[in-house]
Amino acid sequence: MIPSIPDLADYGLSPETGFLPASAPLARLTDPYYEPWERVMDSYNGYLLAGRLREVVHALPELSTEYLHNVRDLRRAFVVLCFIAHGYVWGGAQPMERLPRQVAVPWVQVANALEVRPVVCHAAVCLWNYKPLFFDEPLDLENLATFHTFSGAMDESWFYLITTAIEARGGPCMPLLLDAMQAAREDDKERFVDNLRTLAVQLDGLNDALARMYEKCDPYVFYWKVRPYLAGWNNMAEAGLPNGVIYEGCDEENHYRKYAGGSAAQSALIHALDIALGVEHRPTGEKKDTPRQPSPPGQAPPPKHNFIHEMRNYMPGPHRRFLAHLSTVANIRPYVQQHSQSHPEVAQAYDACLAMLRSFRDKHIQIVSRYIIIQAKGQNQSPPKATQTTGLAKTQSADKKEFRGTGGTSLIPFLKQARDETGEVLVGGWKDKVDLSMEQPKPFKLAALARADQKAHIADFTQTKPQPPSNGVIGKRRPSFGMAGHWDYSGEGGGLCQF
Repeated sequence: MIPSIPDLADYGLSPETGFLPASAPLARLTDPYYEPWERVMDSYNGYLLAGRLREVVHALPELSTEYLHNVRDLRRAFVVLCFIAHGYVWGGAQPMERLPRQVAVPWVQVANALEVRPVVCHAAVCLWNYKPLFFDEPLDLENLATFHTFSGAMDESWFYLITTAIEARGGPCMPLLLDAMQAAREDDKERFVDNLRTLAVQLDGLNDALARMYEKCDPYVFYWKVRPYLAGWNNMAEAGLPNGVIYEGCDEENHYRKYAGGSAAQSALIHALDIALGVEHRPTGEKKDTPRQPSPPGQAPPPKHNFIHEMRNYMPGPHRRFLAHLSTVANIRPYVQQHSQSHPEVAQAYDACLAMLRSFRDKHIQIVSRYIIIQAKGQNQSPPKATQTTGLAKTQSADKKEFRGTGGTSLIPFLKQARDETGEVLVGGWKDKVDLSMEQPKPFKLAALARADQKAHIADFTQTKPQPPSNGVIGKRRPSFGMAGHWDYSGEGGGLCQF
């Protein structure tokens, strides 16, 4: 029996907001029992600034999670405990390798209820850490604010909100992808093409949002003041956590846990786009069509370590299950391959989507270079004295040739490969215009190419340019994102957003 096309509602997803909550996140836990946590957050930045957060955490009572009655309560508790825990671990001259049980025990319980790992992740700082300024207006950068930041800086808020705006703009992509899959099943080419054309316009909106990173997020502030707190505790020996972190009261005595930090590779939106459009990612450094090592007789081949796939373990459970379901029904690329010769408009619409997605990843590489690589190399500057020994800001290879993200990757090789893998599946005329070589990329701007070809490959399909759904999410067109840790080829890793 052919699996059914996923129903967004079955996974708590919205056709308007996608992976963002359909209702705005809670600003505060309403049960007075949790006031001790909320009072910490009321003065959180002050405690960090004064160097007294750890003292405050030691004085906290151990609270039960039984009065968290619904998913909104759980999400709010998770955000609060993420900030308290990461501030405790990283908020000093040296990191702490033991997390007190009054934070660790409820954090693990809440994480288990949400089916997410107890560590700062994409959901904690971007999906559940925002509020609309005006509830009757669309979720865009002119109508968003954060609840919490580690630094108290506007730059950090902007960094998170760029991601939240991308998620909001990407929400309407989900029904378009699902309807395109259904149209492929029904061999309805006109409907299939219409969905992909509209999707290309939506994806161009994601590019516009990402390009605004530079407006209000200073690279120096991000690298030295924000990024250290976003790291996890996997492969963090250089940052002072060689073994990970002990969650007191949660495991056997002196048992260390290792988790990657927050990463945009934990965004289910980007994963869903890849899955639906047939983009496949290989372990970093592996070439296309590389044969697998033979396995011993009677044994399955060893699993490949793939950072992008590993990051799904840091997503909320329903998001992860949606992606698994989507993987079983993804039929867009096979349908395009079947009809690209007889119906070139099918291939053109598909390639337009891939070009926009590849352009998005191109922009991300530029942002990583400016916000991570240049800062790490210390060009024309020296690190602020107070943060010279603070966490991830000092973790880089001794030869300065390899830089790691907060989630655990070797940054540039990973990002370039992810971008090039997006281009590898182009099927039409654009394939000849895109250099798929990682070693010698052509000096052109794919975004400009996509827009220059938009008339030829998108707008020519009809007499008028296709419009996105009228849900208010896509606003005016406007004149770089990451978070997680580091990841090595062995699959052990702990980066700036990794799309």
